[in-house]
Amino acid sequence: MNGGETLVADLVIRNGILVLEDGSEASGLAIVIRGNRIAAICLQDDAPPSRQVVDAGGAAVVPGFIDPHVHTRAPGYEHKEDFESCSAAAVAGGITTFLAMFNVIPPNTTEQNCRSFIEYGEAHSLVNFNMYGLITPTNFDEIAGMARLGISSFKVLMGYKFETAQQDLSCPSDGPLLDAMQMVSQTGLPLSVHAENDDIIRHRQQRLRVEGRKDPAAHLLSRPNLAEEEAINRCIIFSRRVGNRLHFLHVSSKEGIERIREAKREGLPVTAETCPHYLLMTNGDHVARYGSVAKINPPIREQADQDALWQGINEGYVDVIGTDHAPQTDDEKLLQRTHEDIWSALPGFAGIETCIPLLLTEVNKGRLTLAKLVEVCSRNPARIFGLYPQRGSLRAGAEADIAILDPRREWLVDRRHLHSKATATPFEGWNVKGSVTHTIVNGTLVYENGEVLGRPGHGRFVRAAWGRQAM
Repeated sequence: MNGGETLVADLVIRNGILVLEDGSEASGLAIVIRGNRIAAICLQDDAPPSRQVVDAGGAAVVPGFIDPHVHTRAPGYEHKEDFESCSAAAVAGGITTFLAMFNVIPPNTTEQNCRSFIEYGEAHSLVNFNMYGLITPTNFDEIAGMARLGISSFKVLMGYKFETAQQDLSCPSDGPLLDAMQMVSQTGLPLSVHAENDDIIRHRQQRLRVEGRKDPAAHLLSRPNLAEEEAINRCIIFSRRVGNRLHFLHVSSKEGIERIREAKREGLPVTAETCPHYLLMTNGDHVARYGSVAKINPPIREQADQDALWQGINEGYVDVIGTDHAPQTDDEKLLQRTHEDIWSALPGFAGIETCIPLLLTEVNKGRLTLAKLVEVCSRNPARIFGLYPQRGSLRAGAEADIAILDPRREWLVDRRHLHSKATATPFEGWNVKGSVTHTIVNGTLVYENGEVLGRPGHGRFVRAAWGRQAM
């Protein structure tokens, strides 16, 4: 009450089934939003008057999803994607916050470059964002400054020798990597790792090329399970000595998951991400069919690997599902020549818009619960990357980042209707059951029933809590 009058809300969500933090579902409640925060969760009859009402129509109301693995491509590679198209795809997929990767121009390797990225993103994004700072062989003196900005994580890029005309973006060699881990441990931030053994990969690729192999299956042969397992194991051994937090990106192999499970049982501060393509596709059934469109690093593997990943999610030692949204143009994916030369195709594809609907399909199949979906796609990313409790849960005082899900709607993935600029996807034509109907970012309805309502500049850089401990 204010001066004897009821305080009017900015937005009230009614008639939804709320997925609460303990995994339970509650009906008969309303979410009251004032400004950019959830002011209250109350009985519907107790909700105040509001300037705007969203009727969820019996659909699920969940905390906004957090995609911890997004290649915005902008600034610098706008021919593939720009911030506007990337964030429009995000809101269509129920994503209210994403963590952006380093490979933009200039790369996120210095405090100043990160500041520039933040300014650019806040001018162009529809959703909230944070970012990774890449650690290279030459930028250790930038680690503390990047951390002070409130970035969510550092990253090292094992499995690549990645050099531009201006800078070597490769992973430091083992000795300096140990030093970098020590420095990162002092910030309290996680070190996120693309874990593959580059020497194994280069040796395999050279041998396969000599043999004349250029078919899609050759990509998997060049990046075997062993390459991922060895890199994961090496980082765990280093971290055991140094004490830093480790987060493994896009884990794809049975052996890699087993090493992570062992580390967790040992009590080490290790967390893991996998992606929808590893959970839903296999090399034999899908890569042969989709060819270069399905090329991604690490590669899509075999059924035993997929089974291990699902087991890891349901038993809790795979913490996060991220998209690894990495749009490439049709020419870069050899879309019209999918079986010509797998080495010439660039890895990666669009995924930020289709992730949640694809996973809702698995909820409908009974492979995943709605509570687990919220855990691995919202709450856990918020906890791991310093965004919790302001994000990742429905609670009074939290940021009003919310998604509404219709688990019943059936539709086909059609790249012509996706919001990314580059829409090559191996999920083209897949039957999906489940959709995002509404997305609310910072208390504002930015997506409703297929229409993007938000405008560039609505999203903001959300600082991670510097030094926050892992889950």
